[in-house]
Amino acid sequence: MVYRKEIDGLRGFAVAMVIFYHAGFSWAGGGYLGVDVFFVISGYLITSLIAAEKASGTFSLARFYERRVRRILPALYVLMAVCIPVACWMTPFDLKAFSQSLIATVLFVSNFLFWHQGGYFSTDMAYKPLMHTWSLGVEEQYYLLFPLVMLALWRYGRRVLVCVMAVLAVGSFCFSHWAVSQTWEMDYYLLPSRLWELMLGGLCSLLQPQLRAMGARWNVVLNLIGLALLAAIVVPYDQLLPFPIHYAFLASLGTGMLLLFAVSGTWAAKLFGFRPLVALGLISYSAYLWHQPVFSFWRLYHVDVPSPYLLLLLGAASLLPAYASWRWIEQPFRDMARFTRRQIFLYAALAGSVLIGLGAIFYVSDGLAYRFTPDERHLLSFAQYPYAPLYREGTCYLSYNQDADQFAPDCAPANAAPGTTVLLWGDSHAAAMYPGIRALYGDHVAQFTATACPPVLDYKRSVHPHCSTISEAVMNQITQLQPRVVIMHAHWFGYEDANEYADMKVQLPLTLRRIHELSPHTKIVIVGGTPLWDPNVLVYLLRSGAMRHPHEAAYISVPLLSTVQQYDDKVQPIAVANDAIFVSALDLLCNQDHCLALAEDDGEWEPLIWDSGHLTKAGALALAQKLAPILSQQ
Repeated sequence: MVYRKEIDGLRGFAVAMVIFYHAGFSWAGGGYLGVDVFFVISGYLITSLIAAEKASGTFSLARFYERRVRRILPALYVLMAVCIPVACWMTPFDLKAFSQSLIATVLFVSNFLFWHQGGYFSTDMAYKPLMHTWSLGVEEQYYLLFPLVMLALWRYGRRVLVCVMAVLAVGSFCFSHWAVSQTWEMDYYLLPSRLWELMLGGLCSLLQPQLRAMGARWNVVLNLIGLALLAAIVVPYDQLLPFPIHYAFLASLGTGMLLLFAVSGTWAAKLFGFRPLVALGLISYSAYLWHQPVFSFWRLYHVDVPSPYLLLLLGAASLLPAYASWRWIEQPFRDMARFTRRQIFLYAALAGSVLIGLGAIFYVSDGLAYRFTPDERHLLSFAQYPYAPLYREGTCYLSYNQDADQFAPDCAPANAAPGTTVLLWGDSHAAAMYPGIRALYGDHVAQFTATACPPVLDYKRSVHPHCSTISEAVMNQITQLQPRVVIMHAHWFGYEDANEYADMKVQLPLTLRRIHELSPHTKIVIVGGTPLWDPNVLVYLLRSGAMRHPHEAAYISVPLLSTVQQYDDKVQPIAVANDAIFVSALDLLCNQDHCLALAEDDGEWEPLIWDSGHLTKAGALALAQKLAPILSQQ
């Protein structure tokens, strides 16, 4: 194959955007689509390689797999080996999760692992050092299967191969559309929903002569269109669009057009042939490998929330080990004169076995839990808190793919007299309040909560397409129940996107007025955001020493306190202006810059919150007790 430096330039652009995205820059809101660019490039190059060697009669399946092993595994295994001693400082739960990713990455199935771990209540993916290996899992599965498909179809001619690949691409694209309606994790992490991007690159390779001939007269225009489509990566992500296929389609199509028409001598080729961009592209694989662990371990081991500029600095620093990895690991192991096929497979098998063995040790030891005292281990066990029955998940607390008709009949008291019900409405944070409100009012509580749906009308969000119908169902319940009090609570900080807050400023007043119209005697209480500890409160309890003696109320620092207050300050005037009562959870639970982090339930001291912001049963009871005097006045 003829080397095209503009392809390395495209790689450099893609990996830079991924790093900017993970650093948290709002203008790089579509930077995650850099992975989609990599998929299209991979499909293009792999198809070109196999087709060229089949045409010349030199293709060998063993040699193909050997090249993939040389390209991927040495740098990956060295990175994983470096991560292991650093990971030994993790909490047991995080280390156990890390051990799973060690094993899954070696077995080429980390995308399946993160698909299952990627739910709303999982540990934040930004704190998983090997989270980014999901894309390697997709590519490795493609490398295993696609050559077999090409070999089986090659004998029937290129036209049949193109037709089959086109059918696979269309089928995968349709599957992706269906998958995102079920759960975005399925759409994002799995090969069937990503195959269309790889097939797009492959079709660009096979149809390259014909497409270039057809577009020769319009080369400048086609280059411009390709760049414009690729700009989907550098615009802020619009949460009203389904995630992520619409932007992914634009970025992938733009990449395909540039692969076809940004040939040597064109101005687009000169743009992506910019030497620093090409240099970054040459080390893009190692840069991709190293940036996420650097970001992740920094977040795990520093209590202060890093600014995007600090993360950008860390991303730039990660280029140093990335260059070292490219220079002294990638390059030597790709040299067939230095390492034979037998050696490369033997070393890969041995290294993979060691990594799996270490992962198994970490897993069966519960993340080396013996490092901590029994009290510390008890409190750290809340990282796997069984929230589902307490929150009434699936019945009165709906998940992403559930609509309003799936609220259970017992979410509201049967035959309740007007003015006797306390109705709890909101997102997962409101669901977390339920045990406490239930303790206060017993069978007189109605609960209507849903993941990622704040208590406002006509709220549209891609991760939960049913919010609008759920809010209308709540309005119907308010009309029927005529409740004494409606308690509205949400993770207000979680809806921080400027466009979403613009909608909130309009929709929240409309919602309050609608409730007053439907149930004139109902009092409305809006509860502000609860304290947030990033990544989770357990890390802060561990570092503060409170876990050593968990037998009394503990107040610890909350770095995100001012941020939560900032969004409370946006909601409070809306509440006051519309005859609703605003109650600050921070005022109830905090003292200056420290907040209650341990609470008592049946004589046992438990964390107030079990992750970053969701209440435990003890936390819900503590908040409800402090709310009780306010609610009793209503």
